[in-house]
Amino acid sequence: MLLLLLAAACSDPSAPRTGVAATGTLAVRVVRNVDFDPNGYSLGVDGAAPKFVPAVFPGYEQTVMVSGLSPGVHSLSVSGVAGNCVANPQSPIAFAVSAGTSTQVEVAVVCLTHG
Repeated sequence: MLLLLLAAACSDPSAPRTGVAATGTLAVRVVRNVDFDPNGYSLGVDGAAPKFVPAVFPGYEQTVMVSGLSPGVHSLSVSGVAGNCVANPQSPIAFAVSAGTSTQVEVAVVCLTHG
């Protein structure tokens, strides 16, 4: 009888699962056009202090990872782009995170040539 109770406890769907992360990750993929912002930009999640992301060569993609996010809906802000540039979609960008998964958000930074 004791073995049956132990077996039932092991298969209880409401019991906490081990080995599954309690948080999720955001992967922000930033793409740029040929004209780019040489000063970089900043990314912020849920109103926290933005983190600076240095610029890469024009036409390249860059992925920035933000880990340790609780499950649920969050907001991403892109700031600090040059005056001749715009981030699309515009901030804030809503995204949902699930525990143990990575959510991808794509942002295009488009800049116009000066002059």
